[in-house]
Amino acid sequence: MAYADEGDWALRVRGQDDRSFHGWRWEALHDGESRWLELINPRLPNEAGQNWAASEFENGTPGQPNSVRLVNSAPLIVEVAHFPIVPRSSYPVRVSARVVALPLARSVVALRVELQLSDARD
Repeated sequence: MAYADEGDWALRVRGQDDRSFHGWRWEALHDGESRWLELINPRLPNEAGQNWAASEFENGTPGQPNSVRLVNSAPLIVEVAHFPIVPRSSYPVRVSARVVALPLARSVVALRVELQLSDARD
C-alpha cells in the first residue's frame, strides 16, 4: 500500500493535554466527520493527495458526480524534494518536482524562493 502525503487532505492541530504534554493530531472532515473523501479530477492521477478533498455535503454523493469534481483543475506538483536535505547557508540547493497536468493544458508553474537571513553561524 502506498501512502500519499502531498496535498491539503488534513490539518495538523495541537492535541489535548495529556499529563502536561500537548502532542499533535490530524483533523479532517472526511475522517469521522460525516464527509467522504472524493476524487477531484479523474483525468489526473489518483495517487496524489492533492487530487482528493472532503465532500462538500454530509454523507458524500453516492451514485452522482463527486461534489468536489473539477474538469479543468490546476496541475499537480508532486515528488517535491531538495538537496542537500539540511544545507548550510553557503551550499547551493537543488529543488526538483514533477508536474502533472491535463493533456493539452497550457500550464505555467513557478518556484518562489524565500531567503531567511540570520546572524547565526553554520
